[in-house]
Amino acid sequence: MPNSISFRTIVEQTLDGIIVHQNSAVMFANVAAERIYGHDSGTMIGMDPFDLLVPGERERAKKLAQRRLLGERIPERLSFRGLRRDGSEIDVEMVGFTVEWDGAPAVAFSVNDVSDRNQAITERDETEQLLQRFLEHAPLPILMIIGGRYTFANLRARDLFQPKGRDLVGMKADALYQDPADRARALGTMRETGLLNGMDVPLRRWDGVVIPTSVYSVKTTFQGKEAFFATVIDQSERLAHEARSQRTEALLTAVMEHAPLGFAFRDPDGRFELINRENATQWQQPVEKIVGRRAADFAAPEAAQWCQIMDDEAIRVGKVERQATFAFDPKSGARRIRSIRFPVRDKSRSLLGVANFTLDITAEWQAQEALKVAEAEARQTAQMLRAIVDHAPIAITYRDSDRRVKMLNPIAEDWIGHSEAEAMDRQLEELPNYRPSDRTRQIDELVFEEQGTFDEDIMLEAAGGRTVPIRAIRFPVFARQGVLAGVCNIGLDQTQAHTYQELMAATLDAARLAIVRTDERGIIESFNPAAEEAFGYTADEVIGKDSFMLLDAEEALPHRRAVRDALIGGERHFLGATSSSGGTQGWHLLPRRGLCGRGDR
Repeated sequence: MPNSISFRTIVEQTLDGIIVHQNSAVMFANVAAERIYGHDSGTMIGMDPFDLLVPGERERAKKLAQRRLLGERIPERLSFRGLRRDGSEIDVEMVGFTVEWDGAPAVAFSVNDVSDRNQAITERDETEQLLQRFLEHAPLPILMIIGGRYTFANLRARDLFQPKGRDLVGMKADALYQDPADRARALGTMRETGLLNGMDVPLRRWDGVVIPTSVYSVKTTFQGKEAFFATVIDQSERLAHEARSQRTEALLTAVMEHAPLGFAFRDPDGRFELINRENATQWQQPVEKIVGRRAADFAAPEAAQWCQIMDDEAIRVGKVERQATFAFDPKSGARRIRSIRFPVRDKSRSLLGVANFTLDITAEWQAQEALKVAEAEARQTAQMLRAIVDHAPIAITYRDSDRRVKMLNPIAEDWIGHSEAEAMDRQLEELPNYRPSDRTRQIDELVFEEQGTFDEDIMLEAAGGRTVPIRAIRFPVFARQGVLAGVCNIGLDQTQAHTYQELMAATLDAARLAIVRTDERGIIESFNPAAEEAFGYTADEVIGKDSFMLLDAEEALPHRRAVRDALIGGERHFLGATSSSGGTQGWHLLPRRGLCGRGDR
């Protein structure tokens, strides 16, 4: 057992936590380990070492410890979520090894709290992603060279330099230079000073045209390799004079002045050090009146307060994204602004200031507000339409493309025998009181399957054993691109009209006078029993035939003329004799929709 004074002195002095456990019990824990897990001196002895991990990590840790005791090879450095005494969680990194304790095998491991490091990595990754998106759409060509080859080229660089059919990424760094010696000269300068400050050099464009440029580059390292971050200013597009003004400031100024987003940088006291024209426009101030001042010096109080609150939160949490509405310009009204802010720190993590990107989303915001109004008006219109449907003197039913009920008005509820709530999202055939028939099934197939329209008189088998004569209208309803959305059914109760027709038919059949009714062309439509007796024909023999068959041949021509005059002038005429098996009969023409005759024996 390691129990010498020198061993304990070394272990206690180390900054790493040291824990030894044997048979699921902590046998030793140094001061650093107690501090990491929030325990008082000596309180960790006898604990189950796996209780120092969150529940979800314990089983994995036990398996790894068992494998280590069996002599198996496992990763030297392991990461877990640790559990402190107060219940808070931390990120820990462990390096384990086997030792002998009291003559028996035991597992010892060093532990480090890496929570802060992991949080910093997360914030760094988020900032890198934001910068990556910004650099990709920057208005100047931007390149990254690692190991003598291009590993990154933003959109402007690709548009300017990419040869036809080839990818700029992966090409040798000297491929764009007209004279390879220029590349060697630039590389020597960067390796000597770490910075290339606007070197004037001709480069070849994708179409072979040589253009004058100024190249700015900064030397750095990436994954242990020499790396260079380069920006190219195309002097032929009159950008060279902006790049020569300063070193890094020239590049930042060019990016800010041409970016479609607003950009600003404020020092820890809230004073603007950098701001582009887009952001200055959002503040409704010229750039020169903003630089060196705080927002409270020139902006409305509520806008300045919002700016300060967002800066404070960005410093506290690392990055914030918010939207706010301000009346920057009284003439143009309120503007909606989306802002992304993040702190900028130096290598020692000292705060340099807060940077933010802003985007004017007023048009999008106004469109959303207009959509809300339109939706409210649509809901009001829908409510009015529903009130009309509920009070309509007809039955209205709507079913979706799967034939599920989506709407029933009161009359339809009465016919089906179920309320709308009972029938909702169910097929009619699932409703106990619904009485389908072969005819209704045929109509459904026509409308749902063939997507045709139906408009005919039918006898409906309604709930409660009723038979209702109705005028049935069914038609498909289509969504966009002709997709069937559902079917609307409209039914008009024709009981009163049907009863009237039956009464008229019964009256005609009971009449002692011979009554014949024709259509406007003189074709017989009805022939009552008295007419059958008078003329000697049955109704089946004459219905559908020309009424002039009842006249003698010599009377047919004047009869036709009389019919024409009656239809045109509305006069009544006596037509003379008619022929029948019973002898000669008198005839009168009554001008109506068709020809009506009365025979007198």
